[in-house]
Amino acid sequence: MEIAKTGPRIVVRKSVFIGSVIPVSDEKTARELAKEIKRGKRKAAHIAFAFRIAGNPVKEGMSDNGEPRGTAGLPILMLLRYRQITDIMITVTRYWGGTKLGPGNLKRAYRDAALKALETV
Repeated sequence: MEIAKTGPRIVVRKSVFIGSVIPVSDEKTARELAKEIKRGKRKAAHIAFAFRIAGNPVKEGMSDNGEPRGTAGLPILMLLRYRQITDIMITVTRYWGGTKLGPGNLKRAYRDAALKALETV
């Protein structure tokens, strides 16, 4: 497994979000890494991810991992698209803080954690 660059912890209403950036070169590897990360972090409530692989066409994938649809993986993927970044997978691990955040706060928290992780690269 490639070495992940991990961003700082972001705390939103007691939930902790931690983003990581991992170089990837193909979709199969990205999905296998996501499964491996989920197995290794059993105390995490959710581990959302998104990736983009260079090519024609660009291959993309994402997962909300149980969060409401479009509130976790999509904001990460949109960040990668906006910055035109490829051959990268970003995962954001959420540790539940006991308070529901609502869709707007969730989207911002996942996006911000991904952004902070990208700043480490």
